Amino acid sequence: MEHEKSKGRYLSLAVKALLVLLVVAAAFYFIYVKAIRGRALLIISDREIESASDDQKVVDYKTGGRVYFLVTKRMTSLNGSLVALEIEKRKGDEFVHHLRASYEIEKSFSKIASYIPEEYFFVPGKYRIKLYIDGKLMNSEDIRVGD
Repeated sequence: MEHEKSKGRYLSLAVKALLVLLVVAAAFYFIYVKAIRGRALLIISDREIESASDDQKVVDYKTGGRVYFLVTKRMTSLNGSLVALEIEKRKGDEFVHHLRASYEIEKSFSKIASYIPEEYFFVPGKYRIKLYIDGKLMNSEDIRVGD
């Protein structure tokens, strides 16, 4: 009899532990998937980018050169109508607003690829490119421009 009671306790404890593990796993999955689906990728390069799998990320650029970019999201469309790139130039210890480029798109677009004109980077220095979709900051990248 005593043996059956202890067996029942272990079984009950195992079921409770399994339920807790399942709840934690489900919560982690939903938080992780939501974070990945909501985050936009900003890939910048010194040459045209065809897809997010292209490994062309570049940090150093020549003065007056074009900066190509690709904006996309994993597993979903961009789900926005206005993509904006805010360019900040480093002055002293902080970045200050330099220029802004905006692109109107359809909400169903899965990616947008283009370039920032060479006139935007005519002064050597450090720059930060911030990506906004419908006014919400989604990502940023730092680059250096020099001769």
